[in-house]
Amino acid sequence: MLSTVKLVLFAYAAFLTVGGFLGYQEKGSVMSLVGGLVCAIIAVAAGIMLPGKVKLGLGLGIAAAIIAAGRPLMTMSKGLKLWPGGALLGASVVVLILCVAAFATAGKEAG
Repeated sequence: MLSTVKLVLFAYAAFLTVGGFLGYQEKGSVMSLVGGLVCAIIAVAAGIMLPGKVKLGLGLGIAAAIIAAGRPLMTMSKGLKLWPGGALLGASVVVLILCVAAFATAGKEAG
């Protein structure tokens, strides 16, 4: 399962990077660029740590997903559009579920 989570984290990081650049290019949003890059760096770090430090890597993956989902969740009262907010929220939920499931499994294997 960890290899799947690692692959998903790297794909998620690519998605966040592209989304941040698109937000900056289309709307001039520096917040999108910085937020996307910061969360992408956290997701990459999580994927890199997975083989050796499983719980730390999964914890970082969970943190990246929660942080990235924050923006669309904050703007939901204004209406959540399918792109980019809905896509970002959906991807974040998938990453969050995978990381939490892997964390629960890692805890049982270690104990």
